[in-house]
Amino acid sequence: MIACAGENYIVSRFDRDYCPFIETLSFGSDIDVKCNSSYLTFNEATTDIFNWKFANQTSKCSQNGTQKANVGQCGISRFGSNYLKVQLVKKAVTLSKSSRHDENACVYCQIDYKSIAPLISVLQVDEGEFIFYTFNITTTRLARHESFEILWAKRAGYENRLSINYWFSYTCVYSTIRILENTGHKIIFTVEDVAIHRIEFIIRRCNGSCRNYDKCSEEDFIEDVTSNNFRIPDSIEKLSCNSDCLNDVFVTRSTSMKIICYRKQAKMENASRLVGKSNAISSLSLSSRDNRGCYCSLGHSDNISLGSPSNNCAIACASGTTANTLSMLVNGRHIQQRYKLLTDGVVQVCRVPHAKNIIEKIRFSRFLRRWEDHHINLEHNEIAPTISENYMDRSIAYSAIEDVSVWSKSKVIDSDCRFCIRIVTNDCIYFFQVNTLHLRDQWFYSIQWKRNKLKFERILRSANRPEVLLKEMTSMIDFAMSTPIDDVEVHHFPLEIISEILQQQEFNLPRFVHENVIVALAPLLEKNYPSPEICDFFSRHCRDSPRSQIVIEMFTPVVQRILKHNTDFGKYPRMRIFIQEYLLALTSQNDGLRVVQDFIKRVHGPTMVCPFPRVLSNFVSVCLAAIYNFFEDRKNFRFEDKESCRAYEEETESQLVCYTKMLQTMSTFDDWRPHLGLLLQSIPFPDEALTHDRFIEIFKNVVKHLVDDTRCEVHQTVLGIREGKEGWFEMFCLGGIACDDDGEMFSLMLNKLISCCCRKKRFLLSINKLLPALMLLALRESQSSLDTLCAMLDLDAVENRDNKLQLISTLQSTSTGLKMYAKVCERQIALRELQQKGGPRKLTLPSRSTDNDLAKLLSSGSFGNLECLSLAFTNVTSACAENLIKLPALRYLNLWSTQFGDAGLELISEHLSRLQVLNLCETPVTDKGLAYLACMKMLRKLNLNSTHLSPLTFEALKEKLPALQECDIRYTDAW
Repeated sequence: MIACAGENYIVSRFDRDYCPFIETLSFGSDIDVKCNSSYLTFNEATTDIFNWKFANQTSKCSQNGTQKANVGQCGISRFGSNYLKVQLVKKAVTLSKSSRHDENACVYCQIDYKSIAPLISVLQVDEGEFIFYTFNITTTRLARHESFEILWAKRAGYENRLSINYWFSYTCVYSTIRILENTGHKIIFTVEDVAIHRIEFIIRRCNGSCRNYDKCSEEDFIEDVTSNNFRIPDSIEKLSCNSDCLNDVFVTRSTSMKIICYRKQAKMENASRLVGKSNAISSLSLSSRDNRGCYCSLGHSDNISLGSPSNNCAIACASGTTANTLSMLVNGRHIQQRYKLLTDGVVQVCRVPHAKNIIEKIRFSRFLRRWEDHHINLEHNEIAPTISENYMDRSIAYSAIEDVSVWSKSKVIDSDCRFCIRIVTNDCIYFFQVNTLHLRDQWFYSIQWKRNKLKFERILRSANRPEVLLKEMTSMIDFAMSTPIDDVEVHHFPLEIISEILQQQEFNLPRFVHENVIVALAPLLEKNYPSPEICDFFSRHCRDSPRSQIVIEMFTPVVQRILKHNTDFGKYPRMRIFIQEYLLALTSQNDGLRVVQDFIKRVHGPTMVCPFPRVLSNFVSVCLAAIYNFFEDRKNFRFEDKESCRAYEEETESQLVCYTKMLQTMSTFDDWRPHLGLLLQSIPFPDEALTHDRFIEIFKNVVKHLVDDTRCEVHQTVLGIREGKEGWFEMFCLGGIACDDDGEMFSLMLNKLISCCCRKKRFLLSINKLLPALMLLALRESQSSLDTLCAMLDLDAVENRDNKLQLISTLQSTSTGLKMYAKVCERQIALRELQQKGGPRKLTLPSRSTDNDLAKLLSSGSFGNLECLSLAFTNVTSACAENLIKLPALRYLNLWSTQFGDAGLELISEHLSRLQVLNLCETPVTDKGLAYLACMKMLRKLNLNSTHLSPLTFEALKEKLPALQECDIRYTDAW
């Protein structure tokens, strides 16, 4: 056992640390133990299998979180043959000069143990000077032959009211304790005490050999609790009830499916004190598993109960005339009742002096018969009345308040619908009374928030010692996370004050304080963005300690939250820098590039489509900014010689590789690829990047993923973003700035484009400027280049005669090209025969005709005179456009009720520029295809009845078609 100065804790201020008398805990089985750098609370249960957590400080505990610690590491030692024990060392304790601990670590001891997990019910009657409590500790998890006992109970009260700090010791109980019932599954006891902040119980299974709760004198009890004679039991549990539980509000986040809240007549020997006060008894329930999650207020009407909920939802309500919603359980999760922060309002006020004896107490109670209405304001430093008069003739400074609590004494309340808050100051007591339970709780929590906000602000701004700063920061964050006030100020204030402190004292804080500040900030940043100062603080930690476990465990959720939401990095550049430093810290891990790749995959999620649309844009923004800064820094850096330049490049190239590899990983996701192609289509890189061998080597994989995608909107992103603007297609062209493979990547892009969606005259005309490179690749028998040159001849897409002759000469220079040119000549002869003068002027195909029928018909003779063609109610599709563009005299085209779509419109708009009448009624064309009609300047009549025409596209067509006289838009969105 570890000795402790217990005499210092007999009458002491409330201490959040664990009971100082139990410095060793043990369990009756072997335990798998693993280390983690988090500092967590003891004994938190999430399922029937407990995860036991111990506060332990030791520099030995530095293993990775996935490794198991052996006996002898992390402060774990063997006790007997079947036990493990862990020393509990509090933060402020220094064992010796040689064992000063600079790290906070947490030891997780996991054991296959079914918990007792009882419910605590507290019945409270306030008699002014003393409060009577009835505690009911009941469990339904034990078998019939099992039972449990209370080993130890510690309470904490107010600093200015003396009381013994322990109720139960290992050998006896305090003299004010009265055991009312002890069945093995239920222990009910009463105690007379002052107002309490917290009560903690240590319980264990005793299975028939339970203790007798014998009383002892106050002197014997003090001697017992200070002797530190607590023997090590087998398996023990800790449960607690805090001030919220003891002030008409209970807090729970239990995973159990049944919580019972009930009102019961107090069973005390001194029953005369309870006459007429049964309606004032507050009945509360608390699960021992956890006590931080859901706040629910109970009224003072009839019995209140919360039964077993269904799997989906259960709501607890009071059974009186007015139902009070207590809590809601949805899918096994409690929904916390929240309150809006009040800043002002009208309340009834009563003020009484402090009672020094029973006579004054009786005399002062008459004051409670008179109430005054006052409009009060919750200012920054005080509770101030709008008009200073009578009871509120002066403000109530938060610093002068000793206690704020809800008060439910029946003699204070004029009717059943009135509720009070008691505010104890140095010289008097104020009572604020309102009409509803919800409003009372709203005032209570608003005053609590304002009071604690001022307290933390003053302490943090005046504290100089790192340990004090750390402790108060942790306390402030815990309070902000647990308060039921729902207001932006609740989360912004801790971030603002911590940002201010970090900005002033960051370089003066030791490293262990840095890590503990980060751990403390973690829960606050689950729903809030870090401030610029906190981002700088995090970034510096990533640079100074990139392999710290803090980076993986604490920063990862923060970075994921930033990436998943709409973040303006232009407005918050330090947030982007923090993400960049975090990613570089990941690369410093073992197999760092794989770690970064796994991080991107986790953020994307396991589904085919990422549920967060902003993730990709934020990732790309971070990478592009980092790559740009890399080359800017490299350009501004002055090198003395080539050796220093080479050393600098070797040192910094890993950063470039990291961000470029991230783009490569992003391009592997099908759902991200279309947007990624659009973001990269404008070539958002400096020229230095396009000539950097390592960058191009990796980035070519991104372009390859875009080209290999079968979707036209994806692989077309390698083209320029607009006409006249070069794209990746030109960058990788033979002789282009990024070409380092003799046109291999260019040929791959050209093959995909020409074989899929770009075998069009408009595209072929746009690449006439690349004709020298195409002809050179054709001479090297590049199949994609040969196909492209032949397509340019087929569609007459060569700008001048000299280029055409040179193109033909290039095709005839290779055996493959010669054969392909011969086929081009055959097609040209057939085309000339088709376009010869003669043939019918009007032609109508019978219904159910297909694309093949139209092709056979047009190949049967000359149709050079064909001006009117009706394909209405046939089965032709966009594929027939290949034959329609061969009719130079066509003026009228009827495609009513066919499957002619956007692809066909794009093709005929390039070639049938003389078309005057077009009927697209009941065709599947959309805005995308209809936009191509803007090129057909001679259109006079256009039928778009029952198509997917939008108002914007219709307005654009009217502006771009000057000859348009008639347009049918019935049964469209533009109608």
